[in-house]
Amino acid sequence: MSFSYHNCDGSQDQIDFPRLLVSDTTQFGPDGTTPIYIFRDSEITGVIRLQGLNFQSGMFYSATSPAGAVMGTNLPTSPVSYLRVAATLLDSLAANMARLANALKVLDVQVNTQFASQELRALAEHYRSVDDDAGAFMIIEQVNNSFSLKDRFWASVQRQSAL
Repeated sequence: MSFSYHNCDGSQDQIDFPRLLVSDTTQFGPDGTTPIYIFRDSEITGVIRLQGLNFQSGMFYSATSPAGAVMGTNLPTSPVSYLRVAATLLDSLAANMARLANALKVLDVQVNTQFASQELRALAEHYRSVDDDAGAFMIIEQVNNSFSLKDRFWASVQRQSAL
């Protein structure tokens, strides 16, 4: 399916939340058959993957021991902010509008998409500043050998079990 929106019921939050933030929640127009959505699910998923590439996990450690092999398979997903995904989608839409601004001319009427493009970029910047000022932080640990891998593993266990 190229479009889905589940009203943020928890079944597909990674697509629903960015779609909600960019106001892309309606699939069809009033006639019930004409698609009016802006982004396909695959495009939103692509932006999520693109944002996730900003993080390079230091937990990738390929040891010859079975414990190292097991640790390599249980990596958490990269933390991706839905606000940053929405901001990237808005920037993409603004760039598309700016590119099409010269092509949109019907008879003697010139459509001004520059204002809309500026507003979309301003909203994208606002989403990024909200994410920057959220107070969240990340713990980054480097694993260089089997000893630091064990230390890192037990530190993770302690953090997750609140010991």
